[in-house]
Amino acid sequence: MWTVVGDLGLLGNDLRVELSEMGLDFKGFNRSNLDLDLPAEDIANYFDSSKVVVNAVAFTNVDASEHESERANLVNGHYPGKLALAAAIAGAHFVHISTDYVFSGEASTPYSVADEPYPKTAYGASKLLGERLVAGATEDYTTFRTSWLYGKNGKCFPKAVAHKLSSGEGVQVVNDQVGSPTWSRDLAKLIISHDYSSKNHLVHATSQGSCSWFEFAKEIAWSMGFNADELVQPIASADLENAAPRPKYSVLDLSSTTNPIGNWRERWVASADEILGSTH
Repeated sequence: MWTVVGDLGLLGNDLRVELSEMGLDFKGFNRSNLDLDLPAEDIANYFDSSKVVVNAVAFTNVDASEHESERANLVNGHYPGKLALAAAIAGAHFVHISTDYVFSGEASTPYSVADEPYPKTAYGASKLLGERLVAGATEDYTTFRTSWLYGKNGKCFPKAVAHKLSSGEGVQVVNDQVGSPTWSRDLAKLIISHDYSSKNHLVHATSQGSCSWFEFAKEIAWSMGFNADELVQPIASADLENAAPRPKYSVLDLSSTTNPIGNWRERWVASADEILGSTH
């Protein structure tokens, strides 16, 4: 039995779809049927008979986290720690989702699981807090770090770009931030198929390869039948006024991944119809 906490979100929805298609039993929880402010001992009752509990709950607004750090720390830090403890009480393996933002973003080669985290944002700090509280609550856990996640359900970069292009607008996109776009369905499949007997507590889980946001936006435009060279223009990060700085380079080393996802461009082609169809 699988349990997905946050089953209505971008990743949670895809976990439900994949588990259902694979014929695996699962339970789904969200704010309508599980109060995360309950004590861990009470939450553990909801995980009865679960073999794996996946925490797909997150506060992902990077800029808002700068002035809502308490909320970010609660949702991304303290709730995961409590859920991990509840899973341990219930005798279930706990799966947590983290992010490339736990690193500084100042590297020039992919970050490995052995590299020391050094977040530069309140969001990244809250996600690192979650990693550490999970590790302190149970020994039976796996944390998957992912990046640039997009999917059919919820807000994501491809939808934002598609909306502007569909409205007849061009888009200006930064060309000096590099990462690995990752389809949430691919991540869901990786989580479900992962070999949890390996006892690797940290796993980097993104698509292979990397690009800038500008390059990704051009691929989105081409997928929609637009002339990307005309409608997608590069700008520098310094030209934007974001509350939180973005990592310049946040590619993750995937040697810890036993079943790696394919190249980001090939996976975008595979996902485009599903993602872009959900924008209309």
